[in-house]
Amino acid sequence: MIKIIKHQDEVASYLVVKNNQAFLIDPGNHFEEIEDYLLKNNISLVAIFVTNGHFRHFEEIEYFLLKYPLITIYIKKEHKQSLYNSQKNKSNLHNKEISIGKEYCKKIVSLSKGTFTIIGYVIWVINNSKTRNNTLGFVINDHFIVFIGQWLKVETWENIAKYLKKTLVKNQEYLIYPSYSEVKILKT
Repeated sequence: MIKIIKHQDEVASYLVVKNNQAFLIDPGNHFEEIEDYLLKNNISLVAIFVTNGHFRHFEEIEYFLLKYPLITIYIKKEHKQSLYNSQKNKSNLHNKEISIGKEYCKKIVSLSKGTFTIIGYVIWVINNSKTRNNTLGFVINDHFIVFIGQWLKVETWENIAKYLKKTLVKNQEYLIYPSYSEVKILKT
């Protein structure tokens, strides 16, 4: 099950749940709403995926780290420093100073490609190096789901669809979950 948390022009957060465990893609600034949902449904958060080094994708991640100190954070190697540096994550340009203390980040996994399994899902990491900020995407191939972060904010849907059609399993219908727009369907 995927729960979408989004308000107006904010980054969407996606909570992927299976058997009372979940991972979160781009926590944004939705801590209270996500935490309420987890508590009401007796769900344990085991990981956070960050698609992009811009602060809007992980603005309230520190709250999750305080609440779930053993959680694993998955982020692109090049974006890891943006967790600790308000200039790299651009929060300083918005009169904010989003900078996470390294003591809170117990387990960070740097990603750029490959596959791994979490809460029973095989996750395939895709890297769209053609977008201006070189963001990550995550595919749950056996369920035909793709999380593409802010690719649509910096690239046209036509170009993204062309890239994904080359990358994904042929003759399938995928649900595409972007950060800033509605869920789309892509036939490969």
